[in-house]
Order: sequence, then structure tokens, then C-alpha cells
Amino acid sequence: MKATQILRTSKSDLKASTVHETFLLKGNFIQKLGAGIYQLMPLGFLAYQKIYEIIDEELKAIGFLSFRAPIVHPASIWEKSGRYDDFGPEMVKFKNRSAEKFVLAPTHEEPVNLIAKKLINSYKDLPLALNQIQTKFRDEPRARGGLIRLREFTMQDGYSFHTNQEDLDKFYNDVRAAYLRIFKRLGFEVKVVAATSGAMGGSGAEEFMILAQDGSDQIAICEKCDYAVNIETLVEGDAEVCEKCGGDLKMEKTIELGHIFKLGDKYTKAFELTYDNEKGEKKYPVSGCYGIGLERALASIVETHHDDKGIIWPSEVAPFDYYLIALGEKANEEAKKLYEKLAKEGKEILFDDRENSAGEKFADADLIGCPKRLVISDKTLANNQVEIKDRATGAIELKNLSEF
Repeated sequence: MKATQILRTSKSDLKASTVHETFLLKGNFIQKLGAGIYQLMPLGFLAYQKIYEIIDEELKAIGFLSFRAPIVHPASIWEKSGRYDDFGPEMVKFKNRSAEKFVLAPTHEEPVNLIAKKLINSYKDLPLALNQIQTKFRDEPRARGGLIRLREFTMQDGYSFHTNQEDLDKFYNDVRAAYLRIFKRLGFEVKVVAATSGAMGGSGAEEFMILAQDGSDQIAICEKCDYAVNIETLVEGDAEVCEKCGGDLKMEKTIELGHIFKLGDKYTKAFELTYDNEKGEKKYPVSGCYGIGLERALASIVETHHDDKGIIWPSEVAPFDYYLIALGEKANEEAKKLYEKLAKEGKEILFDDRENSAGEKFADADLIGCPKRLVISDKTLANNQVEIKDRATGAIELKNLSEF
């Protein structure tokens, strides 16, 4: 891709309250439309797609089937679950021209149970795991901090249905392990903490947290062992010391990346979702729910992978493998040839073909944060070489053009 297509920035947009918002706005990854409402620019969407693909790949590998539910729901299905009045003011309610009631979906337990009801008749149909990556809307009263707390956002939300608690527990652990693989590929060191299930209901929930200075959540971490807990759960338990080893608990700011729940039969009962067991008896499946926020993951990568010059993308989520810079007319011709060669090999390259100074190009390369910066200049061409700089380490090496 050519830099002239995606690196034009609007100075009026450069107002930010967090590290990730500063760099994502300055680098033209995102554009703010209003409080908690952002759109992904082409550069931002490339990184977003990498996150999407990693999540989708890992969850399909453990048996999830993909579906897609709408964001606009008839109020009747939320009345059926009992959450139309219980969810709170974050759920937007409205009427159409015929005075029929609707909601903007803050989550999707209601419609997915209707899908499951179509697919489940017998114990032989279980377990069933369904997953989507879909838009949600919550009228957050504190929409701030860039992409961390949005009103409109994209969520991976998976749901599983089982004949018994033992089978749910097993699959829950499979999802837990898949989430750990996902977060590792995204470049995170996460802490899994005990949490409350909140408006989702059910019993048993865990959150996947990262330590972050701009985090809006807090967890208590044991200074002796690996125990960690959300402070909301801690307040409920009124504990001051680690329940595992008795060590002192230390408070840390965090960002929540994912949340998994054991819902039991709360929703299957509400929607009269049953299956016939081996004896022909009607039973309610037990279910689980599993979610990751994609824009929040994007923001958190930047929060934890940057320096004072810009973003340092982990290789699996970088929008491009290389940032290619040509300095001089002859160098530009050689850069075009290298760009075409690497592109044919399936490499992703951002070619800075702008008529900007070398300093501006180097600064933008650091800001955009691709893993490798390639520079071809009259100086490097004297030895038929390319300068390669590693964005993460700053290490520089020279490589012969013929070696690419």
C-alpha cells in the first residue's frame, strides 16, 4: 500500500486523553465522531482485522460455529428473559413508526438462545458452541478514554450449551485456554481474576486483565502467590488478605480484555429451550458465555506496546510487516522493485512514496510502528544494500538487495 493513501492526518482530530488515543489519532488509525463513537480508518482497520482473525481462528479450533445476530432486537425477547427492565439505562430503547418496541443490543444472550432452540432437540445435539463477532451498543454514562470504554463497539461473544455442569466446566476450561492463547498472540501478559457475573446472571465468572496506567478497573493481586481478584468481588467478600495463601493484597489499575461466565440454565429456562435426554425426558441445557472486546484489545495493544515515538506493534497484529522508505530518485526506483517483489511473496508493505523529508518519514515510521523499517538510499545503494531497523529493539543491520 502507498503511504499517500493513508497517512494524511487532520490536525483538528489530535485531542486525546490516553496514550493509545494519542498515537492512534496522530497516526490516522482512528477518527472520533463523538463521545464513545469512533470509526476505524483504513490503517486502523488493518490492525483490527488481524485481531479478528486471531480470535476467530482460535475459537473455531475448539469447536465454535459462527453465527450472526442483529443489533436491533424486538423488546419482546428481552421481556421474555426478564432483562428489559433489569438491564439498566445503558440499554437504548425505542419505538418504530408502528409504535413497536425495540432495543439496541448491549449483548446477545436472548437471540442466541432462540438460535439454539432451532438447533437443539436431543442430547445428541449437545454440546453446541456458537460464536459471533458483532456490534453492540451501550449508552455508557462514562464514555471516555478513547477506545477503552465505547458506546458502540465490536464484541466477540461466544455461547455454549451442555447436558450437564461437568460438560460445561470442561468446555469453559477449553475456552479459558483458548483465550490465553489469543491474548498471548496479541502480545499480552494477562492475569485471570475472579469476577462477578453482573447483568449476565449465572454463577462463576472470570476476567482477563492487563496491568495498565490508564486502566479504568482495579484488581487486588497477592504479593506472595498468583491469586488475583476484581475489587468488586473483593468488596463482596470483604477480604483484606489472599484467600489462597494469606498474603497481603496489592491494588493495581487494569484494563479488562475478556470475560467468561457460567450461566447455568437461566436463559434456557426463560426461552423454554429443552432437549430430550436418553430416557426421553425434557431437560434444560446449561450454558456458558464468553466475550472479548475488539476495539478495546486494539487500544490495549497500543497502551502496552509503545515508546515516546509511537506504537510498537506485535508482529501478528501489525498492519504491515515493513515500512519502506526511499531517499533519492535512484533509490525510489529500486524501492519500487523491492516493493513489488515482496508483495508477490505475500509480504505486507507500507511504501512511503510521499515527497516528505527524510526526518518526517522516519518519524512516521516510528509512529506507525511496523516491525521492520526498510530504507533504500544513495548511500545504501553504493553497496547494493538495504538498511533494516527493528522497531522493537532499535537494532540496525544492512542486507544485500539480492537477498530479498
